[in-house]
Amino acid sequence: MDRSSPTYPRHIETPLPPLNFEEIGTLSFMKPDTTRFPCIDLAIKAAQIGGSMPAVLNGANEVAVDLFLKGKIGFLEIPEVIEKTMKAHEPFGIDSIDAVMEADAWSREAGRRLAAPMRH
Repeated sequence: MDRSSPTYPRHIETPLPPLNFEEIGTLSFMKPDTTRFPCIDLAIKAAQIGGSMPAVLNGANEVAVDLFLKGKIGFLEIPEVIEKTMKAHEPFGIDSIDAVMEADAWSREAGRRLAAPMRH
């Protein structure tokens, strides 16, 4: 692997040329469709609340996706599990990695418990 590569050492080599934004031209962005993608709103809400809530969102998301991949909940139930977990959480300040781990552990347990009635 070429050590001068900007991706060294974490990425594989690719035959693609480097991305040149000057050659791309105009980029267009649209407002995200939060009706079709409700997790976007949940992520924004978690960021606005701050503290432990982003860790709770992440833990609940990982639990919900795992349950979906195991066929225990439907795809459209993923945001429901996340939202229910966020609503059940009392946010607290994050001042250490231990606090992040506490929020994560809480959200995983709560997410599993709150998803139980949805399980197929």
